[in-house]
Amino acid sequence: MRQVFQPSRPQSVVRGAAFIVSSAAVFSCVGAIVKALSHDIPVAMIVFFRSFFGMACLLPWIFRQPAFAVQSGRLRLHLLRALAGLSAMYCFFFALSRLKLAEAVVLNFTAPIFIGVLAFFWLGESIGRKTNIALIIGFIGVILIANPDTGVFRPAALIGLLSAMFAAVALVSIRRLSDTEPPPLIVFYFGVFASILSFPAAAMVWETLTWLQWGLAIAMGIMATMGQLLLTHGYASAPAGQVGFFQYSSVVFSALLGWFIW
Repeated sequence: MRQVFQPSRPQSVVRGAAFIVSSAAVFSCVGAIVKALSHDIPVAMIVFFRSFFGMACLLPWIFRQPAFAVQSGRLRLHLLRALAGLSAMYCFFFALSRLKLAEAVVLNFTAPIFIGVLAFFWLGESIGRKTNIALIIGFIGVILIANPDTGVFRPAALIGLLSAMFAAVALVSIRRLSDTEPPPLIVFYFGVFASILSFPAAAMVWETLTWLQWGLAIAMGIMATMGQLLLTHGYASAPAGQVGFFQYSSVVFSALLGWFIW
């Protein structure tokens, strides 16, 4: 019989926020690697490498678990999470290849706005007044940083915004899965499904990589998994609608990386 996963620590908005801010810093580094690779490698290959190497680095953990611990009775929800996450990656990586790093991240991290709405209707989680105010301020900040006068709302930018909508579905799915699944298992199933689903598209545009590109691709996958584990812990630690807006911290990290590297 499938054992229900019980979080080892009580629910805490502060702890959830700390995990999510940490994940934002890691994902900003992943975004920088993606932007660097996208100049020479098709987006479809980057998505596959991110999924495959991210899954591969979790194999040592999987092999140490008893058979029942890695089984799941919620494969449909894992698949939905993978489809939404994969769609978000395709859109986000495309936006990264066409926009400045901070611009693409700003648009992607409008996801907390959608997260609050989804969490309310899907999970029945209430959104407090303070959270609503924070979401509104965050949205205004996004508009000010994006600045339409710079032309950020080009087709590539609209695809970046679409990535946020898919990401919101994936992140709320994580909150739902965390009721019964430990964070590493959620991330592992995502890697399995995403690798299988993304491989055909990658195979169609496959190109030979240099050693440096292989190194960056592997680092991207490992860091993305680290970020996902932190993110999953964050959404397992507190209601999605109350901690989702802390993802806006990624804008600061990405702006600093974009300035420092490019």
